[in-house]
Amino acid sequence: MDQYLYSYGPMIACQWAALGKGISLTSAPVRLVDYGCGQGLAGLLLYDQFGDAFATMLRKVVLVEPSPVALVRAEAIYQNVAPDSEMFCVNKGFDEVTFGDLEVEEGLATIHVFSNVLDIKGFDQFRLLGEIMTDGVHTILAVSHDRDFDGGTERIRSLKAALEDPSHADALTVSHSEMAEFRCGPGDKYPVVSWHVEVEVRSNG
Repeated sequence: MDQYLYSYGPMIACQWAALGKGISLTSAPVRLVDYGCGQGLAGLLLYDQFGDAFATMLRKVVLVEPSPVALVRAEAIYQNVAPDSEMFCVNKGFDEVTFGDLEVEEGLATIHVFSNVLDIKGFDQFRLLGEIMTDGVHTILAVSHDRDFDGGTERIRSLKAALEDPSHADALTVSHSEMAEFRCGPGDKYPVVSWHVEVEVRSNG
């Protein structure tokens, strides 16, 4: 895990810094779900960017991660960032995650965090999107390495197209869905893709 931070930490930091410049977080209480949370780096970077405003809005944090060792560190980081939040750890791969694992609570909006995971092959991204689109208001914040091989950016493009499909209009209202491809870091060395979504889901659709 320490080697991962050394090798990829600078790239991930500049990814989230760039995405964060274009978003404003709600002050309403939310549930945050961090998918493939690793050791909690995305949560730490969001806290670095938005400070106590980020910490105080978190009422519930759900961490999804197949590595039990990483999950322990992620939980510790989020507990320090948002000590008053309820913490739930889901030690599963994405294809094993179900609606029941995600600790949905009526009345809370949800922020879904995907840090360098949606571009990775090996799981059904459409199934996962279907499991997480529960009734209510959702924000999706995703960053990944921008590439056209080994999965890559096309997996995110396909999710964007599926979410915006007009056939879902009775059940989904997508008020914002923006995908950007850019470079960041020293000398613009890191190619990045980001996706920011605001959507409301209605089961009576």
